[in-house]
Amino acid sequence: VDRRQRQMCIRDSNITTWEDESGSGNSPSQSSLNIKPNWQENFVNGFPAISFDGGERLEGNFPGGLQAPVSVFTVAYFDTVSQPIGDWDYILSVGSQTGLNSMLNIARNQGGINSDKFFNEDGGNINYGPVLNGNQWDIINFSENTTSPFTSLSVNGNSQTIDNFMINSLNTNADFSVGNFANAPFNAHHMNGKISEIILFKSVLNNAETNIINSYLGAKYNITVNNDKYIGDNAINNDNDREVIGIGSESDGSNLAAEAAGLMLDINNNFDNGDYLMAGHNVKNNSINTVDANDISSSLQARWDRAWWVDVTNTGLNVIANFRFQLREAGLGGSPSGSISNYKFCLLYTSDAADDLLC
Repeated sequence: VDRRQRQMCIRDSNITTWEDESGSGNSPSQSSLNIKPNWQENFVNGFPAISFDGGERLEGNFPGGLQAPVSVFTVAYFDTVSQPIGDWDYILSVGSQTGLNSMLNIARNQGGINSDKFFNEDGGNINYGPVLNGNQWDIINFSENTTSPFTSLSVNGNSQTIDNFMINSLNTNADFSVGNFANAPFNAHHMNGKISEIILFKSVLNNAETNIINSYLGAKYNITVNNDKYIGDNAINNDNDREVIGIGSESDGSNLAAEAAGLMLDINNNFDNGDYLMAGHNVKNNSINTVDANDISSSLQARWDRAWWVDVTNTGLNVIANFRFQLREAGLGGSPSGSISNYKFCLLYTSDAADDLLC
């Protein structure tokens, strides 16, 4: 889930449903008006967030429960610098305390002993991680595997040490809560802060996939991440923060294909360990531009108003990737009109003077 499905909301309006954009139908919701969180437009780096004031929550269920392997990415902000004693802030909570390994929790611990640390109550044991700072946006990536060590954690792409008292793999019931402890929906432990995005994968990602997700989230929300593979989001590069995608390879696996906003990428050849190709843009609503295409090449009559910034991290041979474009997904309607020969893929600009323009 992310906040894009509420783009037409008025600032501070209540949220009834946070749509699951994966197509799986796992959308958390809230029907009680007094405990609905609030929508905050243009809140972090030009993107919205959902605000929880310490008494609000969204609830849902995963049919059949949630079992390992699983990887969760959250983008969140804790309003308090330090947690009060007796007050845990939950970003995401899945399952109930029916025994060991029956819950997944991404939370910030109460004040006192282990104050403000990452907190995962697994249904029987408490697993602590590093201190999670208040008053800042962080990307928290928590994974649960089917073999020991059963858990892993990173914050902003930096690997963290976490207690691992789990003796078996995760197996929860169906219930989950956003902004609250799922096992005590009418009690304490509500979130005081903001959440902009939650991504859940039914797998433990390899390093290439993880680096690409962190680079995407870091660009969108202006968060500095370790192993960042994308610089198109920098101000000097015109803040190409939107819909960042990537392909790449590491020793433990690859991300072979990616697509967003009408651009499709996939690996063709020569992607060695540490090689990446990332792309992003800064045009929210695409359109057809007929004004300046001839300025670039006399053979061009029109171009997309949306330009993509492409980054390549190359450790050896020149990487070869396939680029494909879809007009409908780019927001330009259906199939191309006229003969397909009227359309060309053109490199209109390159920061490297040694590169040739393609048309």
